Amino acid sequence: MGKAQLRTDIQREITQFSGIIQDEISKAPVPFAIIYVDKEKRGTVSTINGFFSFAASKGDVVIVKSLGYKPLRMQIPLDALGDSYYKDIILERAIYSLDTVTVYPLPKPHQLRQAIANLDLPDNMVDLAQKAIEKSKLDELAKGTHYDGTENFNQYIQNQVQSYYHYGQPAPIHLLDAFSWAKFIQSIRKKKGNASDKDAQPFLPEY
Repeated sequence: MGKAQLRTDIQREITQFSGIIQDEISKAPVPFAIIYVDKEKRGTVSTINGFFSFAASKGDVVIVKSLGYKPLRMQIPLDALGDSYYKDIILERAIYSLDTVTVYPLPKPHQLRQAIANLDLPDNMVDLAQKAIEKSKLDELAKGTHYDGTENFNQYIQNQVQSYYHYGQPAPIHLLDAFSWAKFIQSIRKKKGNASDKDAQPFLPEY
């Protein structure tokens, strides 16, 4: 009987098995599905369009697998005509049911009381006042900051424009500028004439 079975295996014809793998509901192609002969290392992977094609023997049991679908098991007919066999494969979607899970912040609800009791909360106003003082220090530092990022950028652009304006020639020295000195003298006279104005500041020439 062993010889008869061996003779039957030898007589099995090779065929080019091909087709398109599709979704059962949408009929859309299923890409990158695995198609292989059961218990053998022969098979292929479907393309982006769901098409596959590989050499198999008539009578081979073929298994088709893809993530999110139920595995499909089928057999290539022994009486398939010709040296090629075409068949579209429809895969059924796999539905996974998960049990309801309740998530608690603690392993058990009764442990909430103990967790609240162990919280490190300030029991006096000293700690709260210390935090307020620290915040006030930050506010004072913020007030002492002359420029923010936008103002620094604008100042940099103005300096660049000024340097390009005098490009190729020496920059003027404001210390020798007669108009600047005139404004400086006028500011001094104005200050003497209005001594009650403490906020008035003389105009200083730019250096």
